[in-house]
Amino acid sequence: MPKKEKEFKFTVDKEKFEVEDPLITARSILLLAGIVDVDKYALYMKVQGQQRKKIENLDDEIDLSQKGLERFKTIPLEQTEGEASANAISLPDEDTEHLNLMGLRWELVNEGNVYWLVIKDYKIPKGYNHDNADVSLRLERCYPDVQIDMVYFGKDLALINGQPIRQLTNATHLGRTWQRWSRHRTPQNPWRPDVDGIETHMALVDDWLQRETR
Repeated sequence: MPKKEKEFKFTVDKEKFEVEDPLITARSILLLAGIVDVDKYALYMKVQGQQRKKIENLDDEIDLSQKGLERFKTIPLEQTEGEASANAISLPDEDTEHLNLMGLRWELVNEGNVYWLVIKDYKIPKGYNHDNADVSLRLERCYPDVQIDMVYFGKDLALINGQPIRQLTNATHLGRTWQRWSRHRTPQNPWRPDVDGIETHMALVDDWLQRETR
């Protein structure tokens, strides 16, 4: 009886896959996950003990045999710009794990019937007038069944090249003024309650920040 080839197991979002070749491209992983229009998605890799890492080139090969590789997450890159239209909640374990892994201070604060997740001193990429800023996210009581929308910064971010950033307004909560970035998912890339959470939304926030510098 021929010896069975070793199978390499991995998870995309929450679906499990097995392949025989340890080397696979990000593009192939997205296709395996059923995503046809792969250029409209980013793929993030999670290795144990490390922060998530974006695969910059979809044709780069990933070694599935590397130690500590846990899972992949898909992030839709298409969003729109525009105006956004008292029971206690607790964060899912996956959210808490990710926030703690970031190595930053965070807190969940109740204000009226709204919960705000505040991440302290979040790193801002080069090209802005600040290196870091507090971030707040509005979490509805039905989260994660209800999406996270937009992002709020505790400092007035501006591009050092002088170019304007569209769809910014001020918002007041938790006793301070925040800079609201009005960015929303599209009907083609809706919130996925069984997949999306703090990690995937902050990946979108990172992408919004990077887009402006480009």
